[in-house]
Amino acid sequence: MLNQLGMRNIFFIVFLFWGLLLEAQSRDKLFFSASVNPTITMAFNSSSSSKLTGSYPPQTLTQYQDSIASSESYKLSVGATVWVNYMLNQRWTVQAGLGYSEVGFSRQQKSIQFNDKLFPGIGANGKLIEFSNTEKNIDYRMRYQYITLPILFNYYGKRSGDFKWTYYFTAGIGLNMLVKHEMKAVLDQFVVEGQKVFHIDSTGYEGRTFATNLFIGGRTDYKIDKSLSVFVQPLLTVFPMSVSKTDMKSYPIGLQVNLGVSYVLGKDKKDE
Repeated sequence: MLNQLGMRNIFFIVFLFWGLLLEAQSRDKLFFSASVNPTITMAFNSSSSSKLTGSYPPQTLTQYQDSIASSESYKLSVGATVWVNYMLNQRWTVQAGLGYSEVGFSRQQKSIQFNDKLFPGIGANGKLIEFSNTEKNIDYRMRYQYITLPILFNYYGKRSGDFKWTYYFTAGIGLNMLVKHEMKAVLDQFVVEGQKVFHIDSTGYEGRTFATNLFIGGRTDYKIDKSLSVFVQPLLTVFPMSVSKTDMKSYPIGLQVNLGVSYVLGKDKKDE
C-alpha cells in the first residue's frame, strides 16, 4: 500500500513537472536551471524494538544500536538537479526538479577496547579480539541514494538597485525513490583480518523505497545578462518520516546548498 501511494506521488510530480514545462512555453515565463547540490546531513536514530538480531550473543535491536556506545556525526555528499522554473505571478515562482541526491550519517565508535561489541560482520562474533595498545576507532557510514523530485516555491523578497541581485524566500517538498543503500565500516588505527574497510550488514537500517523531505531557506540570483543568471540556494532539509523501513528509525536532517545557473526563455524574464 505504501509503495502504491509513493508511486502515485512520483507520477503526480512527473506530470506536474512536464505540465509546467508545456504551459510555461506558451506564456514565455519559463526558465531552465541546473545545479550541483553539496549537502551535509546527520540523523537522529532510535529504536524501542525487542526483536532479536542475528548477532551472537543474541541482542535486541535496541541493545544492538546502543551497545557500541557510538556518537552521531555528519556526512558530506554532492547531488545534482535539473530544474524547470515557472513564474506564477510577480511574487511567486515554482521550481520543479529531477535529480540525484544522497543522505546519510556517520556513527563513530571511539577508544575501542578488547572484547568491546562491534556491529556484526567485524571481528569474532561482533567483538574486538585485537590486543595491540593503539587507540582503535571505527567510523560507521550509512548512505541512502535517491532519484529525487523536488518542488520548491520561491517568494520574491527584494532586488538590488542595479537590478543584478534578486532575493527570494524558499519552501518546498521533495519526493525520493531509493536507488541504493549501504553501510560501510572504516577502521582507524587497526585492521581486522587484513582489512580496514568493511561493507557490512545493515540490519535495522534497510532503506524505505520512498521517502519525503521538507525544505525551507532562501535563494539569491545574480543576473549576468537578459537570459543568463547564476544562483545560490541554501536550504534546511528535514525528513519527517524515517528513511529506514525496519524497527531502527533514522530521521536525517541537514543543510543543502544548490549552486546553479539559469537560462530564461522569451521576453518575460523575472521582471517583478
